[in-house]
Formats: sequence, structure tokens, C-alpha cells
Amino acid sequence: MSHKTTFILILLSALSVVSGAANLVVNGDFENPTGAGWTQWWGGNSNRYVSDPLLPSNHCAGVWWHDDGVFQSITVGPGIYEFGGKLLHGALTEAPLFNRRGVIQAEIGDETNIWWTQQLNITPTSPKEWQSARSQDGYPNSMIIDNTAAGATRITLNLFLVNTGDNPAGVVRYDNIYLGLQGISKQAKFPHPTNGELVAPATDVIRWANPDPNNPADTITCDVFFDTNNPPLTQIADNITADSITLSALTPPITLLPGIQYFWRVDCTDPNSGGNPVTTLGDVWTFSTHDDNPPIVDAGANQYLWIDMNDGDNDPTKVTFTLDGTLIDDGQSPVTTQWTLIYSEQDPATLVNIISPAAVDTMVTINGTGFYRFQLQAEDAYAQVSDTVEVIVYGSACEAAKGDPADHYHTYAFIGDVNNDCQIDLEDLAIVAATWLDCVSDKLGCTP
Repeated sequence: MSHKTTFILILLSALSVVSGAANLVVNGDFENPTGAGWTQWWGGNSNRYVSDPLLPSNHCAGVWWHDDGVFQSITVGPGIYEFGGKLLHGALTEAPLFNRRGVIQAEIGDETNIWWTQQLNITPTSPKEWQSARSQDGYPNSMIIDNTAAGATRITLNLFLVNTGDNPAGVVRYDNIYLGLQGISKQAKFPHPTNGELVAPATDVIRWANPDPNNPADTITCDVFFDTNNPPLTQIADNITADSITLSALTPPITLLPGIQYFWRVDCTDPNSGGNPVTTLGDVWTFSTHDDNPPIVDAGANQYLWIDMNDGDNDPTKVTFTLDGTLIDDGQSPVTTQWTLIYSEQDPATLVNIISPAAVDTMVTINGTGFYRFQLQAEDAYAQVSDTVEVIVYGSACEAAKGDPADHYHTYAFIGDVNNDCQIDLEDLAIVAATWLDCVSDKLGCTP
């Protein structure tokens, strides 16, 4: 469950109305590695794309010093706006804040004037968990009514630190920053795939951020609708408390098809909003699947070689062979391939040289016996796939024949190869003749 608390900014005008309650913040969850939408302040003590220490697969913004931060200016029309977000101070092995306060500040005005500002704050009372920001007076919501400056055209969100005493210390991280018309604080937000994104058909998980409940002790529940209609009509989840769905785990499972546009919506119910359950309809989000199918790779059959085999290199101290891969791709986007040695059991001094690692077929030289596992990986714009092949280099051709389960040796030769030298000759016959008619077991009524 996300932790977002809200201010309400009220801008009145009879001239125009901003419709919808969509999030106006660009990259408010900081999952875009370019930091799109946000601008850093001058000090360099902030970053718009750092790993979330409590959930490393996610990202957030971080600020380390009181004279720095990030900001974003958003063009708006008159109306009633809410903004909010969550902050983390101290995580895992980090110390909590000391004489510092994390701030989300909204400045409301136009290109030349700032009419008023409001702040969401967090202080080091419960570190090492994401917390909702709160207003300066400690309440989770604050309302501002502009009675004098109707027609504001800009809201600037600033994320920064404020020092509150001597020897301040600590880091603050920011995530899920939002701004929208009144009601956005009660909606599901931050969809992944992001709204309008083009994704691979293999995409299997959709996720979002749930709003905070009116009573912190309560739990938000969600109904999820998903299909190819706009708005979506098919309900795929009912009254769930999660913030993600694995499509293939549904009953019946959903498998995305290439070249299709999908629509989805998450409706959230607060069990106690003003004393009664209240359901807030979510915005309709959409994403499309690319018609680029993933590559298919085959690393080839396992190989059983020997060090001095007649491989054409005229060098009995090393073996030269070909990794014979196969690539099938639809050509919808550029595809790259790469061979790598991912595992081996060998003498540490052994050298393995992949001549052309980026080619589907490549020569390899190895100057020592051992077990080697090679991987062929292919990647295009929307998928990464791989396959492996095992290569075993023996000290002799006989050992290689014995090790290869498909070799003819295992079909018939071993029946007469008494001394296991991979030859059926007079030496084997002599061994058999020397024990001809010998008793082999007392169970046959004789004594060996």
C-alpha cells in the first residue's frame, strides 16, 4: 500500500475549468532513468533516479544536503488541486534524520509572481519506512483557498531538505509525488506499464500505487478492469488489497497478444471515508503491445571433444571447434547476439578464447581439458532470450567416445571391448580365452 497524504490547493476562476483528475506530475514515481520532468538544483547533492533501499527494484529521488533538491513546474488552470507524496528518512543501515526536515513544497503563481506556498513535511519520528508527508501543523490534509489571485497558471513542486538545528545529518528520499485536481488523492496512481507505453507481448504484471485510507488503520481495496475496450468492461479482480496483478495467474489466465491496445482501470474503495465506504473510480490507462515477437535461439548440441583431435589447427595442445548457434527473428527491431562462457570446471591456467562472441556461429579455442558451459543470448527491442550448450574436452578420443552418450561406442563396441581401450582386438580375445568356461558365480552351482 502506498503512503500519500494530501494538501488541497484551491484556485477559483470563472474563465476555464481543468477537467479530469489525472496526475499532472511527470515521472512522479522516478522510474524513468533519465529523470524526465524534474530539474536538479545547483548543489549536485541530489539524484532523480536512485534505488529504493526497501525495494531495490523500484526507484526514487534522493537529497543529501540542505541546499539542494529537485523541482518541477506544472502549467495549470484555475481549479481545486491536491498534491502529495511519500518520504523516507533513514533506511536499513542509514541513520535517521537529525535536525533536518524533508519537504515537498508547492509554489502557486504565474511566471513572475509566487502568490503563496504550502509544505508537506516529515520529521525523524519513525525512520526506516516510507511515510506520508504531512502539513506543517501536523495534519494530513490542508486546504488553501485563493480569494485574491484567481487565474494562477503554474504550480512548482520542490523536493528539498530544511535544517532545523545544529549538526544536521541524514538523507531523505522522495517517491510517488503527485499533483492533480481534487480527488486524485483517493485514486489509484502510477500505473506500470505507464500510460501510453509500448511493451512486449510477454509483459505479465500490471501494477499501480494505492491511495492512503482516510483512517490509517484501514486498508484500501480495489476492483480492476482490463480488456481491449475503452473504457474496459471486464473485471479481472474484485476487492483485492494488492497493488499488482500477474495476468497469467488469473482464472482464466490472460496472455497479451502482439500489436494490440489494452485499457485498464483500478477503482479504489476506502472503508471509512466520512463514516461510510467510498469507492473512487480510477482513470482509464492504456498500453499497447508491440508486434515484435521475441527472438528464438538454439545454442546447438552438446559437444564431446579431445585435446589433440584433428581439428585443422595443427596444434595438439589445444582444441579448435565451432559453437554452431541458430537465431530466428521476425526482423521488427535490431537484434544482437552474444556468446559467453558462464560456467567451467577446468585447470585455472586453461585459456578459453571465443573468437567472435557477437556472431551466431563462432570458432573457439581451448588449451586444456575440462567441462565448459557456453550461453548464446539474443536481444531485440522488447525481449532477451538465451540458450546454453555444454562442451567437454577430454584427454583422448577414447575418453570422448565413452563420455558421449550418442556415440556408437555405447551401441555395440563396449560388448567386445573388454579392456576399455576403445578397440576390439586380439588383446580382448586373449582376456576372454584365458577365462573361457570359468565359473562366474556360486549361484550357478560351481565354485569360481
